Amino acid sequence: MFKRTYGFTIVELLIVIVVIGILAAISIVAYNSISNNANDSSVKSDLRNISQQMELAKVEGPTGQYPTGNAGAFSYEVLGAKVNRSAYATSPDLTINLLMCRDVASSKFSILATSKSGKRFYTINGGGVFEYVGSTPWNTDLPNDHCRSVDAGIGYAGGSGYNSSSVVGGWRPWAAG
Repeated sequence: MFKRTYGFTIVELLIVIVVIGILAAISIVAYNSISNNANDSSVKSDLRNISQQMELAKVEGPTGQYPTGNAGAFSYEVLGAKVNRSAYATSPDLTINLLMCRDVASSKFSILATSKSGKRFYTINGGGVFEYVGSTPWNTDLPNDHCRSVDAGIGYAGGSGYNSSSVVGGWRPWAAG
């Protein structure tokens, strides 16, 4: 007589492996999307907070101007900014990030940042945070080009929260995280 054997056939095992692979792929894509959205939200929140701190510094500061620069008597140190550094793109992807732009004559400022997802965001005088979709690349050390890409009247008279090519390198002290 025939002896009955128990177990799975090769076809059944392959079907199970394919189904597990499909589920894993869906999970990875969903995780990456959620992670990118979280980084984008964090960067946008940081830009809003820094904008508010800039306005407070102007009102409460000794000069009646927005703070400027990475060091000095009335620099960005007065902001006490707290940013989620892990949400930002850094070297080797780009040279500078969390760029502060200021125009003394028009009393305008803009803040530009690139999220780890690759999306670029900016705010001008705290008027809301927008995604930059222009053609100017923000992955080089040309701060004037970056600043003018969102508003032609604003030049670089500020500093950056992150600079991989400077003597300081990495994150500036004022962008404590």
